[in-house]
Amino acid sequence: MASTMPNTAALSNSGDKTEKTLASSLGELVQASKNLPRRSNGVGSLRRSLAEIRRRAMDMRKYNKEGAKRNPYSKVHYLMMGKGITIEDMEDELRSIDVRPVGSDASAVVPGRRQAAGKAEKADGAGAFGDVGDYMAVQRHESILSAIEQSLSTSARDFDRFVSDNVSAEWKKSTRNVESALQSILKPAQQPQPQPHARTFDKEKKTALAWRSRPSTNILSAQYTFEDVGKDASSAARANPNVSLALRRKFELYAQVVYNLNEARQAGRWYPICTVFADLAKHEMTTRAKQMHEAWMIVRDVCGEGDAEREEAKQRRVAGAGSANSASSASASRPARLEERKFARAYTGEEAQLRQKIVARSRAYLEEQFLDHVTELYAKVAGGAAPASNAQKVQKFVELTRKSKNGKWKVENLTFVNLVPIWATLFYLMRAGCYDEALALVESNVDGFQKLERSFPLYMRAYCASAAHALPADLHDRLANEFNQYFRRLGAQKMDPYKYAVYKLIGRCDLARRDLPSVALTTEDWLWYHLGLVRESGSAGVDAGAGSASAVSAVSAGSADSASSAGADGAFDGPLQPEIYRLGDLQQAVVSLGASAFDGSRSNPLYLQVLLLTGQYERAVKHVFESSEMDAVHLAVGLAYYGLLRVAVSAGGAESTLGAPDAPAIRLMHVSAQGVASIDFPRLVGHYVRAFKLSDPRVAAEYLVQICMCQNTQNPELEKQQIAICQQAVRDLVLETREFVILLGRIDKSGSRVPGVVEKRRKLLCLDDSTTFLHNIAEKAARSAEQEGRPYDCILLYQLAEEYETVLATVNVLLGDFAAAADFRTPLGPVVQADRILGEANIVKLARRLLKMYSGSAEMLARTSASRRHTCDALLQLIDLFVDFTSSAPDLVDILARVKSLGLTPCSPDLSMDRIRAKADEFSALDQPLARCVPNTLIVQMSCISQLLYDLQQGIDAVRFDRLAGSQTNGSKDEKIRQLRLMSKYCMVYAGMVQYKMPQEVYRTLVSLEADV
Repeated sequence: MASTMPNTAALSNSGDKTEKTLASSLGELVQASKNLPRRSNGVGSLRRSLAEIRRRAMDMRKYNKEGAKRNPYSKVHYLMMGKGITIEDMEDELRSIDVRPVGSDASAVVPGRRQAAGKAEKADGAGAFGDVGDYMAVQRHESILSAIEQSLSTSARDFDRFVSDNVSAEWKKSTRNVESALQSILKPAQQPQPQPHARTFDKEKKTALAWRSRPSTNILSAQYTFEDVGKDASSAARANPNVSLALRRKFELYAQVVYNLNEARQAGRWYPICTVFADLAKHEMTTRAKQMHEAWMIVRDVCGEGDAEREEAKQRRVAGAGSANSASSASASRPARLEERKFARAYTGEEAQLRQKIVARSRAYLEEQFLDHVTELYAKVAGGAAPASNAQKVQKFVELTRKSKNGKWKVENLTFVNLVPIWATLFYLMRAGCYDEALALVESNVDGFQKLERSFPLYMRAYCASAAHALPADLHDRLANEFNQYFRRLGAQKMDPYKYAVYKLIGRCDLARRDLPSVALTTEDWLWYHLGLVRESGSAGVDAGAGSASAVSAVSAGSADSASSAGADGAFDGPLQPEIYRLGDLQQAVVSLGASAFDGSRSNPLYLQVLLLTGQYERAVKHVFESSEMDAVHLAVGLAYYGLLRVAVSAGGAESTLGAPDAPAIRLMHVSAQGVASIDFPRLVGHYVRAFKLSDPRVAAEYLVQICMCQNTQNPELEKQQIAICQQAVRDLVLETREFVILLGRIDKSGSRVPGVVEKRRKLLCLDDSTTFLHNIAEKAARSAEQEGRPYDCILLYQLAEEYETVLATVNVLLGDFAAAADFRTPLGPVVQADRILGEANIVKLARRLLKMYSGSAEMLARTSASRRHTCDALLQLIDLFVDFTSSAPDLVDILARVKSLGLTPCSPDLSMDRIRAKADEFSALDQPLARCVPNTLIVQMSCISQLLYDLQQGIDAVRFDRLAGSQTNGSKDEKIRQLRLMSKYCMVYAGMVQYKMPQEVYRTLVSLEADV
């Protein structure tokens, strides 16, 4: 510091000169200070690099040394002393700053950095400035560690969030299932009128996502409802089969029928499903059961089950078969009249022949029903009288119903022949289907017909002789002319109303006016009369009223009980127009009238029967659904079995996306622009199955199989879609119920399959062989479970799919997760020996069973790789090692020996650095489950070494180390300590090489253990 100060003796000899020089220097400084950069002048400050700053500092130091040629900074200390700052204080302050720790820290973190820093300081004498590089190296090192730490924490948060979402989703799903199961059991409380916010919540609930990412494709989801069915009606119809004993009994009986149906379908046999369901409904004593019994009888007659059963009984009588095999032999010898999906192609193709058959069968059913009613009424009146003919019964019926109590006829202008109301009796004979008796009545009273009616016996003969009850074209024209002339001339007040009805029925005259004046018709009478007017074919022999296509005019439907007069003045003016009255016109009339026109009587509602008799099977299913979901589903199954049910193309498709806010509403019945109705059959079945899918998964599978009942349609794409929906529903059932053994079967110890319900029904699911079944059901279900984060379900499903390699891969991942997350502070033995771990199956026991099973089966062994089996075995050994390590009295030497035998980490005193480096390079080649276990293995290894060193130093059991020392079995205590320290050193060297591939806290733990060593 002395070399930098001026000579005080020289200053005292030249005082005046010094004062002048000082004044001029101060003036120069003041003038120069004006040229200094200011913040307000807009000139920025200079930014120099570290190298430039170092060079400038070196220049300053060079000129301040003794012997320098010039010293431009020799007078600065006067200015500083004037401000109270001394150079000595500044020097002491600078010397008190310790810049060495920066270099020291760098040397401690980075190997070899301490010596390099010392050499650099000695080389240029700038130790403080030379430590900047070390400081930057430390910062870079810390940044790398921080980035790795942040990456690990981010991954941990993502994993925790994934687990939380899945647990929350499954909890919400379970809650919905419980609510759905208890909804019909708990009596709904009286709720006030919903407020706007309540409606908003309902809307959000409808559009909320159900369990899994795509709830719309899951027809078993409890999230959707049918928008075209009222909420009140839907709630009343939906019943839990477990709510009462009676309902449970009905559920079991109907489920048994569905099971028998599937058995017959699988064996290729015909099954009389309508007859069976009709018998079941007959035994119930409720109005709904009576209604369903009639409905099943209608479908039975339309399909021809009664004819087939009578033919079968006849064959049995002829063969004299009384054994149990008679039914099957008769069924086998029966002509191919009734079979599964027999009417599907004709019904979906809108064939006129099938529609005419429906009309004829429906009319015959009504005639038989009416004859039974007449017979029952006659039996009540006649008492024990002798049996009467059908004509006598009908005559008695006319007297009882058309006469008042005082003996007067209720209907005026009746025509009597031999004291018999001839036209009324003739009408009701035809109404009862007694066409032979009607013809006999006409033949026996030919003389009684008037002049204009003399041709009527000819018309009657032709009408009764025709199987379709239609007149030939020539006779139809004659009858139409007579009808037009007679009833135009005769007013409504003078004609016999039953004569008018008979002429209209036989000749199908004036179809624009289809009502019957002054004739009291019941609902059944009205329907029978309109069915008699319906014609589908255009040929003269079948449709007497058909003309050219240009002459056909549309007709409007009339009311069932219209009171308008067809014989009013001027009612028949104008030329006769040939018209067509088809089944579709009658269907439109029924729909326009609605259920209120036919369900006037609560004790005998008839709308369902009317819908079935007019061939509107889809509307019938929807109507039944509003009162009983169970009956609606089984009616739909029966109709689908014979192909009499149109299935909606949109079922489960893209337009049914439930989660989208703008998605169209899910409807039970769809109506096309042409007015053709169709039922969402898959969702109908799924809506019913979801109530008992958890309690009765076997029964649920039997019902879901019905969705594939879609063959013989004229839409191949629809068939493929229905099959895909059915198979997806089965997969959803497997995943939601987790009844893998019941549904998919199991694989025994020998490797042979024990089939479950789904595999037994693979033919009905359109899965031709076991390979297709495994791919479409088990394997796809396993993939879905894997996407949803359900690894334990994946193991079972992949095992059932015979994907043994994938099973081992999944098991190894779970074993690796378990071993990597092991907590050494608590014993692992009780955890490993328990039946379940964290609510799931014990993965350790499961892995042992699988390895044993695969080793015992050559087929399974051939389908698994040796590397997978080796990894699984190594993981099991590691878990056993961890269990022993956390036990109350671990054998540390044995644990180290087992660690050495595994070969995951260097665990020997006889190693070279090359071998350790090679072992570190092998870390990247390890299977991921094994690599995740290396950190815990290192901790166990270092813990054992530390404890053994402590025991040796304390003189505790020094002999037991001989088992690990190998050739040094007779070594001294110091030799054993040296070997343990070498093992610790090699372990830490290895850990340092792979520290960035491990959690940072593991490396800290190892460093702490090394300090103890």
